[in-house]
Parts: sequence; structure tokens; C-alpha cells
Amino acid sequence: MGQPYGGKVDREISTRIDARLANMPQARRREIDDVTLAKRRSLLTGVAIGAAVAGVPLSWFAINMATDLSPGNYAVKLLIIWSVIAVVYVAGAIRLRRPPGNR
Repeated sequence: MGQPYGGKVDREISTRIDARLANMPQARRREIDDVTLAKRRSLLTGVAIGAAVAGVPLSWFAINMATDLSPGNYAVKLLIIWSVIAVVYVAGAIRLRRPPGNR
């Protein structure tokens, strides 16, 4: 006896939800102005240069110190780590690239 009534209520709630969702405006991607994008590009460039200038020598120093303590092939691990960092920076640069008409 409770089952048919529960199914009817469930269908009614479902139709109301569908009607509300149909009337809601679609979310739009917020456009970022050119000045903000230029600032982000400059920041990303500075971060990438700073990471390379400071990080690579410090990484090599750490590898040399670790090699003195325990032998192993740390150069491959270092190359993998810096490859991942480079991929992250390239992905950020692609995301912030200029539109084709503004070059």
C-alpha cells in the first residue's frame, strides 16, 4: 500500500526537479580581460624562470650530496622530476595563451 504512493511522490518530486533545472540559466565561462591575462602570463614566465634558475642548481647540489651518502642513479630521478615540472608549466602556458587574433 505504501509502495504505489511512494512511487507517485517520487515521480512528482522528479518532475519538479526536472522543471526547475530546465528553467535555470546555463553557467557561462567567465571571460578574463586582456590585462589580467597579461599579468598572469608575466607571473607564469617569472615563476618558470625562477624555478629553473634556482631549482636546477639546488637540485644538482642535493643530488651530489645524496650521492656521497648513498650510491645510486639520481640523475634519472632528477630528470623525471624536472620533466614533470616542465609539463606543468607548459600546461599553464597553453591555458593562458593569447587568442590567434591578438598576436
